[in-house]
Amino acid sequence: MKNYCLALVFDHAFEHVLLMNRKKEPYTGKLNGIGGKIEERETPLEAINREYYEETNFEPIHLNFLLTCTFPDEHLHVFYGSIEKQEIKVKENHEGIYDWYKIEESFFDVNNDELAGGGNLPYFIRFALDTKNGK
Repeated sequence: MKNYCLALVFDHAFEHVLLMNRKKEPYTGKLNGIGGKIEERETPLEAINREYYEETNFEPIHLNFLLTCTFPDEHLHVFYGSIEKQEIKVKENHEGIYDWYKIEESFFDVNNDELAGGGNLPYFIRFALDTKNGK
């Protein structure tokens, strides 16, 4: 069983989300959150904090657990959190280019081909916003 982690990082107003335009597979050319593989003997929270630092070069922030999705041969542990929008300096690395994206109705469309995850990312964004708002 493979284990992965994903973080959705929002600005404090929850009007923008920090996403990466991927430069490599999987999901080349699509927008995705921060994340990756969970290493052996690592908890999902340790893994997402490591991935967040490795991918953005920023110290980890407080991330809230959102959900775990179980697929036939993998688990995906999803987290969310918020920071001041100006704290992130857009960074490019070997995986992609990070930028803030204004949350629009298209971010909730599971058929939006610009978003990674085969329809899962819109669901995660909506669920994070609903959870934050107590729904």
